Amino acid sequence: MKTWYNKFISQPHQSFFSSGVLFLLLFIFALFLNYSNIVNLKVPLSTFHIYALIYVVFIQFFLGFLFVVFPRF
Repeated sequence: MKTWYNKFISQPHQSFFSSGVLFLLLFIFALFLNYSNIVNLKVPLSTFHIYALIYVVFIQFFLGFLFVVFPRF
């Protein structure tokens, strides 16, 4: 387990990609709760969707991509 963690932490882009996937799953779960009428979101769904894609998920994946690409140049 420790070798996996050391390998994971030695690559800086891994944390951004994994947090991007985690946030993606959390927002999908929130949309599922909204559509199943368990939780009612107070914002319009298009606003929630735009916020989730641009400001949370896309930024995480883009920063992870930059950490992969920039050291090569």
